[in-house]
Amino acid sequence: MINIGLIPARKGSKRIKKKNLKVLGNQPLIQYSIENALSSNLDKVIISSDCDEIINFSKNFNVETIKRPMELAGDESTTFDVVKHVVQSLNKNENIERIFLLQPTCPFRPKNLINDALNIFQETECDSVTTYRKVDFFHPNRIKKIRNGKVLNYCEEEIENVGVSKLPPAYQRDGYLYSFRTEVLIKQNSFFGKKAKALIINENFFININNKFDWLVAESFLNEKK
Repeated sequence: MINIGLIPARKGSKRIKKKNLKVLGNQPLIQYSIENALSSNLDKVIISSDCDEIINFSKNFNVETIKRPMELAGDESTTFDVVKHVVQSLNKNENIERIFLLQPTCPFRPKNLINDALNIFQETECDSVTTYRKVDFFHPNRIKKIRNGKVLNYCEEEIENVGVSKLPPAYQRDGYLYSFRTEVLIKQNSFFGKKAKALIINENFFININNKFDWLVAESFLNEKK
């Protein structure tokens, strides 16, 4: 039974042209996730892409590549469908126990993040380990619905006149890591399953690069580290 790292990297990107191969700092964006995966205890790292340029670049590293069909490369394609395609494409004899999904838009993962998730799997009988971080200003208690111009509570019971620090802690998925048992993906059509575990990220800085402003923030972060 093996654990694989999966990095989905399609060619198209409306907001940032060729985002996954665009140089951030001194290397292409996708290289951060490749290096992070290769530095962990994963048994294998796989790149799924519809782009020959991305596939050829990835072959400079000790990774496998899978060519993604065009029907899974459009704006309407889901990451879930891409992961299922990878599982179906792999040799049935490989016995993939767990998949560690690494989105290249998150280049600054903590160094030991993947191994920490592996340890949680080994110490518990969980179905998945997903990264979360604490919500501060945008606490669910402050989120509203607007229906026909009327402001309604999004949560069933709102706690009024209380500072964020006094509210019950809330957490959001940050996209740094989704890891799950292959059996859960196939039988439950889920990245999480019924026995989901959280890996809390306590670092203050967070970036998931989806637009040009995010890119500028990431560049600024790297410049500050010099």
